[in-house]
Amino acid sequence: MTRLHDGLRTLAEQTPRATLPADFFDLARARHRTRRIRAAATATVAVVVVLLAVGIGWAVRPAGQSSIPAGTTTPGIPTTLTPPPWYTAAADAAALGPAAAIFGGDATTGDWNEGRFGAVAASGNRYRVFNDVVYTPPGFEALLSPDGRYIARNHQVRSLVTDERISVPGEIRAFSPDGALVVYETGNGEPRQSRVGVYDLARRTDVASLDIGDQWLVPGWSAALSGDHRRLALQVGDELRLYTVGGDTPDTTIQLSSETLAGPGAWLPSGTAVVTAHRDADDRWRLVVRDARTGLPADTAASADPALPAATDARYVRLLGWRPDGTAIAITGVPRAGAGPAQLVWEHAWSPFTDHGSARARLVALRPGAATQQVLLETPDGISELDVAADLALAGAFRDATGATDYGFLHHPLGFVAAAAASVAAAALLAAVHHRRRARRRPDPGP
Repeated sequence: MTRLHDGLRTLAEQTPRATLPADFFDLARARHRTRRIRAAATATVAVVVVLLAVGIGWAVRPAGQSSIPAGTTTPGIPTTLTPPPWYTAAADAAALGPAAAIFGGDATTGDWNEGRFGAVAASGNRYRVFNDVVYTPPGFEALLSPDGRYIARNHQVRSLVTDERISVPGEIRAFSPDGALVVYETGNGEPRQSRVGVYDLARRTDVASLDIGDQWLVPGWSAALSGDHRRLALQVGDELRLYTVGGDTPDTTIQLSSETLAGPGAWLPSGTAVVTAHRDADDRWRLVVRDARTGLPADTAASADPALPAATDARYVRLLGWRPDGTAIAITGVPRAGAGPAQLVWEHAWSPFTDHGSARARLVALRPGAATQQVLLETPDGISELDVAADLALAGAFRDATGATDYGFLHHPLGFVAAAAASVAAAALLAAVHHRRRARRRPDPGP
């Protein structure tokens, strides 16, 4: 063993010593830096490409479709509503079709979605959301047309079927019973600037314009057009003013006390009477039919229209319309524990209406002479503001809400952020694996 060791040592000493370039180690370090730079550049390019793809995808995402998706059912208002989860698709990103209802409240504006409210299709369990910077409460500042095909908010009437958009000169306060006209308001109480107009959606023109000075309309129930488009009712402060459409001055002015115009469906189908909601000493509401010529309650005005003494506990009452048998269909706010009726007059016209005193909303039927209301739909807690397609409600068109629920493709910005983060991580991992494989293929220069 010793001889072998000595022989190998002798042989090694006779072998010429390896000579390395003076800058060998500098070159090795430079080569290593180059590899790292290439790997980092590859990962950076991958990240940029991914982010560009995500950004372009978000910018050019679909903006609705011209037809209702397949798998529809007979149109109707669902018997129950579901608060839309955070990942529900935006209404401008996926088709909804005619809506049965729009709704909002704490259940839709949570999770950093302060301006969000929901919508459900009339023909199936399809939910979508509207994302606004400033919340526009459904039934008050965001309104659904009687046929459910249009939504009005932010100076615009938009089709939920074709995505057609019609600009209106002011904030929309009511649809006519057939959805052909809208009542709008400009100025929001600014001195000498407030006007109320009636706008024809088909002709794209005003058919009436009224100066209301420094007054304003409470969103939700302060304007109503008659079914024949001839009469307009406005509650301006504590006055109920009845106009002939096209006229500049009211035909009848009624002083109100603890009373409001009952909403967009306040005109009886005959057009000879208008309905107010009176709050009694027990904080209950009673509907009062008033003769359109004299302004007197029907029982003292010898009106042919029957009185409707149905009373209900509610924060507010918004009439949507009338069935042939005289039944009124209305939306009411269910008070939170300890909350009284909503204020009848607001002093801050520029503030959005948000009914913090309601826990839920109800769609109800009020029959002449009935002591109790029939609840057609009650929202879950956290959905305190509601508007429905009046045509469906008046026709009694309701549907079972069971079965699969469609919330649309994940189109929330957080989804894109998550997708981008996952793509960046995947790109970095691929770059690291690629760099390691290339390093293994190259021979080690050795000492």
